[in-house]
Amino acid sequence: MFFFSLFFIELVILFLLSRNLSRVLSAFLYPFRRFLIGAAPFFVGTLILLGILFFAAQNHFFDNYFIVILIGYLAFEIGNTMFSSRKDMEGALELFGTIIVILITLYFLGLRLPAFNPTNLLNQPLIQEIFKRGSIFLIVPLAIDLVVIFLFRPVHKK
Repeated sequence: MFFFSLFFIELVILFLLSRNLSRVLSAFLYPFRRFLIGAAPFFVGTLILLGILFFAAQNHFFDNYFIVILIGYLAFEIGNTMFSSRKDMEGALELFGTIIVILITLYFLGLRLPAFNPTNLLNQPLIQEIFKRGSIFLIVPLAIDLVVIFLFRPVHKK
C-alpha cells in the first residue's frame, strides 16, 4: 500500500510539472526533429531509388527498353529532387555533435558495438547488380546537371 501511494504521489508531481518538462524535452529534441525533417527527402529518395532498382533487377526488367527509359527518367527526377536545402540541414551539426559525444562517452565506458561485416551482404549477386545498375542510371542525371551548371555559371572577367 505504501508503494502504491508513493507511485501515486510521483504521478501527481509529474502531471503538475508536465508542462515545464515538455518544454525541456521539446528543446532537447528540437535539433533531432529539425534534422529528420531536413534529411527526410534524401532518405526517402534513396529508398525509392533502391526499391525501384531492386524490383527491376529481381524481375529482370532491364531487357525491356521502355522500362529502362522509364527507370532512367525516374532516377533523373528523384535524383534531382531528393536533396535538402542548406536551411533544412541546420539541425545536422547539432545532431552529429551529440552523436559523437555519446559514442565517445560509450567508448570510454567500455560499451562497444559488435562487429558488423557488410561484405556478407554486399557480395550477393543481386545486391551487386542493383548497385551497378544504379550507378549507371545516376551517371545520366549527374552529367546533365554538370552540363547545366557549366553552361549557366557566371562568367567573371578580370
